[in-house]
Amino acid sequence: QMKQIELPPFFAVTGNAPSPQAKVDGLLVSHIRYQGFQGNIRASTRPISFDPQALAQILALPQFASWRGNGGLIVSDDLGSQAVRQFYDPSGFNFQARLVALNAFLAGNDMLYLGNIRSSEDADSYTTVLRVLDYFAQKYREDPAFAQRVNAAVERILQAKYGMYRDLSLPYILPQTDYKNIVNQSSQIPFEIARQAATLISPDLRELDTVLPGPPDYRDNIVFITDVQTARQCSTCTEQPIISQTEFQDVVLRLYGPSAGGQVFINHLFSHSFDDLKVMLDGGDTPLLDDLRRSNWVVLSLAGTDKDQPVTIQRFLSEHQDLLRDKHVILFSFSAPYYLDATDISKLTAYYDLYSKQPPFVDVAARLLYRELTPKGASPVSVLGIGYDLITATSPDPGQTISLFADIPLPSTPESLTTTPEPTAVPFYNVGDTVAVRTGEILDHNGNSVPDGTVVRFIMTLTGESGGILQQVDANTTDGIARASFRLDKTGMIEIRASSEPATVSDIIQLDVTSGEAAAMTVIAPIPTQTPLFEVSPTPISQETGLFSITDGHPPFSVWILVVLVLMLGTWFAYRIGSQIHNRRWGLRWALSVLLGGLIAYNYLALGFPGSTAWVSTSGTWGVLVWTILGEMLGWIGGWIWSQRASD
Repeated sequence: QMKQIELPPFFAVTGNAPSPQAKVDGLLVSHIRYQGFQGNIRASTRPISFDPQALAQILALPQFASWRGNGGLIVSDDLGSQAVRQFYDPSGFNFQARLVALNAFLAGNDMLYLGNIRSSEDADSYTTVLRVLDYFAQKYREDPAFAQRVNAAVERILQAKYGMYRDLSLPYILPQTDYKNIVNQSSQIPFEIARQAATLISPDLRELDTVLPGPPDYRDNIVFITDVQTARQCSTCTEQPIISQTEFQDVVLRLYGPSAGGQVFINHLFSHSFDDLKVMLDGGDTPLLDDLRRSNWVVLSLAGTDKDQPVTIQRFLSEHQDLLRDKHVILFSFSAPYYLDATDISKLTAYYDLYSKQPPFVDVAARLLYRELTPKGASPVSVLGIGYDLITATSPDPGQTISLFADIPLPSTPESLTTTPEPTAVPFYNVGDTVAVRTGEILDHNGNSVPDGTVVRFIMTLTGESGGILQQVDANTTDGIARASFRLDKTGMIEIRASSEPATVSDIIQLDVTSGEAAAMTVIAPIPTQTPLFEVSPTPISQETGLFSITDGHPPFSVWILVVLVLMLGTWFAYRIGSQIHNRRWGLRWALSVLLGGLIAYNYLALGFPGSTAWVSTSGTWGVLVWTILGEMLGWIGGWIWSQRASD
């Protein structure tokens, strides 16, 4: 997984770099830990930057080995970070900086980034750094093995420096005076990076127009709640905001305010910090509450990695649903996208990730809010809250058909622009020749090329009764394309296919070498499997057709209408006969008996009592009517017996 996902960006600037100039001087090693890294799924490494065995195993990969052997530098991440302090000193009272620096150096780091490192017993970072240097100097004098390792690291550092500068003197090392102007001229580059990186985490892009039909209207009130972040350029520098409380609002005004189209006005915008949000959640008095009540849009900006900030968002979304009802709640994360769970994400109208807090990324976020840009990025990490798994997302898309081509080398010299290019000649092959084939670009679920090293299986088969698999070649992709070669050593109809799980469908290359003559290569598109759009369930055989047909063993409403007519007719006859033989009172009693008998008989069928379904299915509408008439007759017999007993 690391060789397919995490390490390819580093391979691209070391062993797989397209040219010596594209190779970097150094790589920074993070404090990441891996479970099952060395074969034991239950064991975790130490942070890689402090684990000699794990770091050595990574640097021994072919893509790193030659680069490292030619002087590549390994630089540690910040050794004074909170993560390192928690790993070495969970209690928070006995952090030994010199031990941390020593472990990082012995693990294989050439350069140690001390940052704001401070031992527990020291008053400040400066004192700690001096003590670390004194400790290294003393160990260098007393330990020859340690001194040898220091010399090797210093040699690599000096080699890199002499490769960068003609002379290690101040005039050659300082940047040019117009360096700042040159950097400022390239502002379009970070904006383009931000535009390409912008990712819609939730909802799906196809659903965005449904849940968010349009941008904010000029009459809408927008509340910006920003995770304010500050930082120092150095240990003695003053703190400066990385992203300020009003930064998002200022960008929106610059792009869409009165001087830029009038899509928004200053009196409709309200900016608050996460500190204000925490005060409101704790029941304190803050203007944020009133601004939320009259707002139509709530824009949350998560800028840092502080674990308390996602918790604040979770509390806000769960405890104040009354404030957020009928509002558009948009979250822009300028760091990692995986801090919220599925429940939290479901309460957001839209969730974007920009991955950086730099001004161009805030600019892109504002344009996303106003639907000026379409997010094109895909998350580079797994996001459990939306069921996004990076391994699955970067695996081949099973819905594609892998293209196959003859792998014919291109001409070494370009054709003249004035010459009409000739069509590519169809390749012919004889028994004993080598057939070179390649795939087209294989895409992952995000529509990008699959990672380098994705396995593609090429299979050559012989068709016919005596057919079978002749050869099988597993190849790895480079830039989404894989290549393979086969030797023709059989006659017959030869076919070549390719698959890369879970993408199993490809074009078919055919070579007909049955005649003994040279065979032309033919590429055939696969025949799609005819899958019905829906499964047709069997329809019960109807005994009748038309309005009064019975299909499920129960009389339908149309048959009930006929039954009512039969009941009315039978009731009328019973009344007339009873009135003539006896009197009107007994005529009414006979009529009610006939009606009751017919209703009981019909309901026996309608309610599906034992034997009714079979009777209705086999006899149809006439069977229902006959059954009802039999019920009426039984009712008339009951009425007649009643009258006879009464006369006795």
